[in-house]
Order: sequence, then C-alpha cells, then structure tokens
Amino acid sequence: MQATFITIQPHYPYSQLNVNDNNDATIRLLQSLNHAKVLHLCSLSTKIIAKQLRGDLSMSLSNLENLNLYTSLFKNEVKEIGSFILRTPDLRTLFLIQSIKDTQPNSTVASDIVSSEYWESLNHVFIHQLKMVKVSVFGSGGNNFLFLKCLVKHVKLLKELTILYSLGGVQTAQGIRQKLKK
Repeated sequence: MQATFITIQPHYPYSQLNVNDNNDATIRLLQSLNHAKVLHLCSLSTKIIAKQLRGDLSMSLSNLENLNLYTSLFKNEVKEIGSFILRTPDLRTLFLIQSIKDTQPNSTVASDIVSSEYWESLNHVFIHQLKMVKVSVFGSGGNNFLFLKCLVKHVKLLKELTILYSLGGVQTAQGIRQKLKK
C-alpha cells in the first residue's frame, strides 16, 4: 500500500536536529515522498528536505497535487520553497502559511526580501496547473507579494486565491490589493 498523504513534523526539540544530516533515513524518506499526493511540512522539515532535493536533481514529486508548507518565508527559505515547487508538475493546491512565531512584531521577515527576478527565473510549469492557492501575509508581506505577483502573471487554471492577513498587522484588504497591482 502506497502512502498518499504525508505529514512531516519533528516531535523533538529543533536544537537536536542536524540539518546537514545525509543519512539513510532521510534518503528513504525522500524516496517515499515521490508517491505522495498530499504533503504537509513544517518550516524545519522544509529546510531538511529541500537541502536533500538540491543534491538530487533527478528527484521528482510528480504525483504531488497538494502541498502545504508552514513556513517563515525568510529569504533562504523562499529558495527552498522554490526547489520544492519546481519538482511538482501536477501541483493543484498550494498553501504557504506563515508560522505563528514569525507573526510577532519583531520578526525580520520584512527585511529579508527575495527579488522578483528570483520568482521569474523559475520554471512556471507548476503555476499553470494550480487551481487553489492560500498565502498568509503578515507585516509587509514582501516575499509573499512577490510570489503572488508572479503567480497571477503566469497562472492559467486558478479558481481560488486566498490571502490571509492579520487584522492587527499593518496590512488591510485595500493595502493588499494595492500591492498586488504594483
């Protein structure tokens, strides 16, 4: 029986995890991901798996239809997310949900922006198939908006785009519409 739904969330303190591990367990895990249709990853799991994916250019997530990433959307993590979505030609649903710890006022997300050229440089095959996207926006939402602009520019089948924003944050619905128009 093949797994079609996989959630990866470490149950031990993050400080005990060595992101540079290249052991048999990680490799076996990556091989099993290729059968997944739905994948939920926490921020740390995204980092670990993306690092392994960068090392194995032949690895494909061709069966993946639904990807939920709980993420900080810091600059280095945006590129890790890019390495995931480049390997998902049949992706239909993408959720990029910012982790709660990164919604605090002292968060550095706003100052760690990836250029729009980064998103434009990616192969947009995954965008053509997307039907539903949900993205959370906190603070200035810089990386989120750059991704969304690229998405809107290249999307073909999108039926639903949901932007979650904090009522207590600097974003308003009107402000979000203005940023997407720029």
